[in-house]
Amino acid sequence: MKAGVKLKILVIKDITKYFGGIGALIQVNMGVEEGMIHGLIGPNGAGKTTLFNLITGTLTPDKGSILFRGNDLVHLRPDQRTFLGICRTYQNIKLFKSMTVLENVMVARHCRVKSYLIQLALNPPFKEVRLEKEIREKAEELLQFVGLFERREFVSSNLPYGEQRRLEIARALATEPSLLLLDEPSSGMNLKEKEKLMDLLRAIRKANVTLVVIEHDMSMMMELADIITVLRFGEKIAEGSPETIQSDSLVIEAYLGGAERENVEGV
Repeated sequence: MKAGVKLKILVIKDITKYFGGIGALIQVNMGVEEGMIHGLIGPNGAGKTTLFNLITGTLTPDKGSILFRGNDLVHLRPDQRTFLGICRTYQNIKLFKSMTVLENVMVARHCRVKSYLIQLALNPPFKEVRLEKEIREKAEELLQFVGLFERREFVSSNLPYGEQRRLEIARALATEPSLLLLDEPSSGMNLKEKEKLMDLLRAIRKANVTLVVIEHDMSMMMELADIITVLRFGEKIAEGSPETIQSDSLVIEAYLGGAERENVEGV
């Protein structure tokens, strides 16, 4: 690899997905550089969450390929993609609401304990105790990282909304992703919570995790992202640095020229 050329951890080639004859995504190409915070923006219905669903395997594309570190993901199950190092959060929070904060993270951690079920079946009870201790310690470490350690015994549904968002991120990190997809992570947060979230996402990036972030708060995205891809009606209309995106005429038209009128402060 030439000096200055950065590895693309994720390469999306000509991805196309139709729903009942309507093109949700049409020949979309996108590359995500390793170690970056890559923003994904666009008006409602642009295809952003559909793209996340295709990357994580809950949907199958009609055409195109998705390469993760050179491996084509299209025929892999969602759990296989998680094992390779891809995880996501959701626009609508999907916690195990009756479990504690700690238990939510511990559940996700099991996928990284080698041969967990086999070891429990073939080894005496003390092995189970050691494995559970390892899972608990890692879960507590992640809760410390996201600022929820003191809440670890709370039932997750009792957390304030912003803390539930942080818990969902901690649970995703428990799978040890190298690529983390975040769908509207700041949704429902106030300004102070958003500032803390940005600090957390930068810390995650510093821990060698690449992030792709869908976000409607444009001022936040312009401050946070290294590169931004813009979708409109299922097609990519722009890609570049925040400075480039802010002055792109197609991006401005996408937000201000049609029926979709969102808060585009910073664009």
